[in-house]
Amino acid sequence: MNIFKISTAVLLFALTIPVFAEEEDATEKAPISTDDYKTILVSGTDIEKTQALKHFAEKKDQSQIPAIITLLNESENPSIASEAAITLGVIGKSGESTSALKKKIESTENGDVVYACILAIFNIHRKDEKRDPEAEAALRFAIENRRQDPFVVDMLEKLKSKFIEEENKKKEAEKA
Repeated sequence: MNIFKISTAVLLFALTIPVFAEEEDATEKAPISTDDYKTILVSGTDIEKTQALKHFAEKKDQSQIPAIITLLNESENPSIASEAAITLGVIGKSGESTSALKKKIESTENGDVVYACILAIFNIHRKDEKRDPEAEAALRFAIENRRQDPFVVDMLEKLKSKFIEEENKKKEAEKA
């Protein structure tokens, strides 16, 4: 009798596992809409916000730049602020993005966030034909004031030499 009860319990258990697994798979595979990601940027968990930022970076969705800037400025989590900076860099639109990144470089002491903002500015600047004075001001500020983090210092030195090379080439082209 005990063997029958144990066998029945094992069989029922084995039959219910695939049902729960299928339900779990169904919820994992449900696509998240862009509207849902917009909501997540404002009220989601940090993990959800990171996923939303990656979604908007992948789509290069310029319509979300104001929401991403708000997240960059208001997030107390350096990972979220860094991801927001990266997203702005991937989207690659200068103007309000560059200004927000510059302000973040000026207002944060977190090396990871500064690093992400500098890379984002460089990515935006690299895509522009003309030099963005806001981007140059942000990099100048970082060179003068954000030298605590060795990674930031290394990157700034490389960018500084690149900008000097660009300026010299432009001056030589103007003379010719």
